[in-house]
Amino acid sequence: MEIVLALICLGIVAGMIFVALASNRKRAQSRKQHSGSRRRSSSADGKSRSEPLNYEETWPFYPAYAMSIAEQEVYWKLIQALPDYIVLAQVQASRILKVKHSRNPMYWINRVNRMSYDYVICHKNSYPLAVIELDDATHEEPDRAEADRRKNKALFDAGLKLIRWHKHEVPEQEDIRKLVAQLAEKQQEKRRLHKAA
Repeated sequence: MEIVLALICLGIVAGMIFVALASNRKRAQSRKQHSGSRRRSSSADGKSRSEPLNYEETWPFYPAYAMSIAEQEVYWKLIQALPDYIVLAQVQASRILKVKHSRNPMYWINRVNRMSYDYVICHKNSYPLAVIELDDATHEEPDRAEADRRKNKALFDAGLKLIRWHKHEVPEQEDIRKLVAQLAEKQQEKRRLHKAA
C-alpha cells in the first residue's frame, strides 16, 4: 500500500515538473522570437539595436530644458509658497508609486512606466503629499487623455491627492499654502487613524 502511494506521489510530482518545463520552454521560445524581431529593427540613423555601443563616436544628444516656461513659472511660485516642503518637478511615477500585494508587480510597474508628474509636493522627509499636474490644450488630445486617466487612477488608488490646474488658472501663493496645509492635515489624520486601527 505504501509503495502504491509513493508511486502515485512520484507520478504527480513528475507530471508537475513536466508541465512547468513545457511552460518555461514556450515562454523562452516566445521571448526569443520577440527579441529576434526587435534585434532586426534599426533606428532612424540606420543603427541596429543589436550593434554594440560605440563609446568612441559622438552620440546625438544635446541638453534640453527640463520644463517649459509656463512650468518654470509655476515651479517658482510653488517654491516660494511652500518653503517647508520639498517641491520636485518632472518626477517619474515609479519614484513615488510602489506596488503592494501583487503576484505580478512588473505588470503594474509597466502601467506607470514612462509616466511623469509635473510637480510632486513632499514633506521634508521626501514622503509625497500631493501631485500637481499643469494642464493645457494638449491634455484634450485622446492619447493624452488616456495617459491622464492612468495617472489619475494610479494616484487615487495609492491614496495620493492629485491637483490639476490649467496653466492660466494657477492659484496665488496664499491659496496654494492653504490648500497644501489642508492636505497635510488630512494626510496626518489618515495616518493617525491607520496606526490606531
